[in-house]
Amino acid sequence: MTVAIDKLVSPNGLKGVRSLLSFMTGDEVYSNQLPRVLKECQPEIIMQYPQFKEINPEEITPDNYKDWLANKVIEYGEYLPVNTLVVNLHEFKDATEEAMEQFGENQVISVNIDDKKEINPNSN
Repeated sequence: MTVAIDKLVSPNGLKGVRSLLSFMTGDEVYSNQLPRVLKECQPEIIMQYPQFKEINPEEITPDNYKDWLANKVIEYGEYLPVNTLVVNLHEFKDATEEAMEQFGENQVISVNIDDKKEINPNSN
């Protein structure tokens, strides 16, 4: 539902949203890519579940979201089948390159874990 209503209501938090978007796109979606990929996937979710258009996210608050979500589970079920996107609806982008576009090259440090060097914790 998070993808459909633009409000985080997943009991698994962003991990749940990333998992759904990764499944739908066939791509590993990173946190900085969530807004773009959510926009790609939202129309497909709404097409599959048009009743989600009726949900008013403004009625969900930090105080009532657990009860709200419990009622939606009763209404729709805990899990719903979701189709993957048609391949040409998703733009595959390298997460590091996208972060550099978003934040600037001087704000992103890319570390290649294959180039491990032994680090002495006592050195400065």
